[in-house]
Amino acid sequence: MGTSIAGSYTSEHNDKVNRLVLYAPQWIRNEPPAPAAANAPPLGAYRLVSKDSAKARWLKDVPAIKQRI
Repeated sequence: MGTSIAGSYTSEHNDKVNRLVLYAPQWIRNEPPAPAAANAPPLGAYRLVSKDSAKARWLKDVPAIKQRI
């Protein structure tokens, strides 16, 4: 649960956080990750994610009726 709290705090107080590493986020995938595109560059040690894209990914498999955020 700490990764969700830290991520939320960072998104609201970005001026107070220089870097954030989230290890073992609370959600669990039941399906394997999608294969990377053949011409996609390798991922680095971290990436920047917007608040909106993080929210969309978080709510991806949640039924619309239960999305109260």
